[in-house]
Amino acid sequence: MSVILEIMQRPWAYALGWTILHSLWQCALIAGACAVLLLFTKQATANFRYLIALAGLAFCVLTSAITFHRSLLVNSNAIEIANNPMLVLQVHTQSTPVDMMIFLNSHINTLVLLWLVGFAIYTIKTLQEYRYCRYIKNTHLTATPEKWRCIFIELCQRVGIQKTVELRISELVPIPCVIGHLRPVVLIPLGLLLSMSQQQIEAILLHELGHVRRNDYLLAFAQTIAKTLFFFNPFLLWISNQMDQEREHACDDIAVNINQDPLLFANTLKEFADMNMNLKSAMNIHGNKLLLSRVTRLFAKPQKAKNVKNSLLATLLIIVTGGITSLYVNAEGNNSSSEEKTVTIKMEPLPTLEAFAFVTAQINAQCGTNIKLNSIKNDNGTKFFNMTAMKCSHAIRRLTGDAASVNAEVPKHGKSVDLNISNQPLYKAMDEVNKKCGTNATVPEDTRNELADFSFIDMPCEKMILFVQSYIK
Repeated sequence: MSVILEIMQRPWAYALGWTILHSLWQCALIAGACAVLLLFTKQATANFRYLIALAGLAFCVLTSAITFHRSLLVNSNAIEIANNPMLVLQVHTQSTPVDMMIFLNSHINTLVLLWLVGFAIYTIKTLQEYRYCRYIKNTHLTATPEKWRCIFIELCQRVGIQKTVELRISELVPIPCVIGHLRPVVLIPLGLLLSMSQQQIEAILLHELGHVRRNDYLLAFAQTIAKTLFFFNPFLLWISNQMDQEREHACDDIAVNINQDPLLFANTLKEFADMNMNLKSAMNIHGNKLLLSRVTRLFAKPQKAKNVKNSLLATLLIIVTGGITSLYVNAEGNNSSSEEKTVTIKMEPLPTLEAFAFVTAQINAQCGTNIKLNSIKNDNGTKFFNMTAMKCSHAIRRLTGDAASVNAEVPKHGKSVDLNISNQPLYKAMDEVNKKCGTNATVPEDTRNELADFSFIDMPCEKMILFVQSYIK
């Protein structure tokens, strides 16, 4: 359990959590753009509409990747406040966005944990499906008649496929399918050869060879990875569903363009669907309405001029939409990192309580925050701070780290050690502390490479660890 908690506290976990949340509105925006584009391109080719959905899926993944990268680099004051028990945020009506961030950050670990569980389940499911595909590809096969081997080779040439494709007759598969990319295999059910005419089977094979020519197996594999990562996102899943529909339509078009008999292909679709109602979902036929839609589109009159106009319009719109989304994500990351306020504090030594009160007030004034420290338990001696153009997030960490160090109570049998660090990265300094104290503490990712200079004699390990973790020059 402690290992899980430690993993959940790492920076990548927060970055992943925020990426999950941001992906919802980002994919919603991209899905909306795709819906508009698909509405404007109803008369365009199925392949072009497929490319629109494919571009939308790619933009969703790319945008989330950029968001994850940015989240790893950005230091948010709200995250610092939410995770530091030494700080209490005074919430006012004007600070509602910050309050929302604090709420989300306080539950981000739960969100990431739920995502990991869901991702594991869908990954196992995907691996099982892949294993099953390998199984049906090589087992329970019937020898392919020489007649159909010759017909299949001729069909491959007509479709324009250069690589070797093998036809296998399976006793297991309920529907025709293509398995593999480098050495693709077309599987057709044994019952198909016994219940359909040669012309109908050729039409189905042309459809499957269309998948091979379009490299659909490879693209579908990448699509499956995206669906596994974004299993929670209804907008990306909707885009993926549009890809599935337009992929089948595009292969229908390939088959009809080659055999030049849309009526034969339409009758084949209907007859094959009627053979087993359970096969309709696998063939992208979900009820009479969609079956009718898939059949009637085969007889739609081409509108080349309008297709060109719509294609140009759709291309322009999807480029603009993707560009705006990408620019927004980049701007969001840049604003969070490059425009963060800084704080400068110069002061003389003051009694500990007064020093912390003074610095807290200065940080609130210069950073626009509204924080206060919990009570300082050990009010012994004096304290002073010197900060020059320090980022507000770093200043808050420095303040809370010093406060925690002052409040740290040394156990009766606590270990005290000597340490001398000179111009070494902070993570190496922590390694020295861990070696001397027998601990396993870490430093924040954003300060781990910062050079440190300090020296301690007979200092309790607990205080030393707190000092190193909050160390900022």
